[in-house]
Amino acid sequence: MNESDAAFAARRAALEQHGQGHLFAGWERRPPALRQRLAAALAELDLDLVRRLQALLRSAAGAAANRPAAPAAPPDPEPAPVLAPSAAAAARWAARGRERLAGGSLALLTVAGGQGTRLGFDAPKGLFPVT
Repeated sequence: MNESDAAFAARRAALEQHGQGHLFAGWERRPPALRQRLAAALAELDLDLVRRLQALLRSAAGAAANRPAAPAAPPDPEPAPVLAPSAAAAARWAARGRERLAGGSLALLTVAGGQGTRLGFDAPKGLFPVT
């Protein structure tokens, strides 16, 4: 068993311990490329956050069953992790975007936030049909 196999086995055991074993249902029937992508995505999971969220949901459900319905204060927000692409990935994406722009198969439009009132559109500008 190589290091990546050992890491995958440890991640799988940890997910099963967290009640997430269903993620591996039919694992062997999946194509290798799909297994690799799923394994990579599962490796990025923050299991401590999963455990805290599960505990929060369980405590909220238990508390709701024992008291009259009242709005609960939301938990403090946690910032999402920023996942910056590698320099190589960013270069590939930029090159692909330039190719698509040059080939006429992609266009970019930037609009400021807010309503589209001045466009005569009663919705956010990001929803304005431009095609």
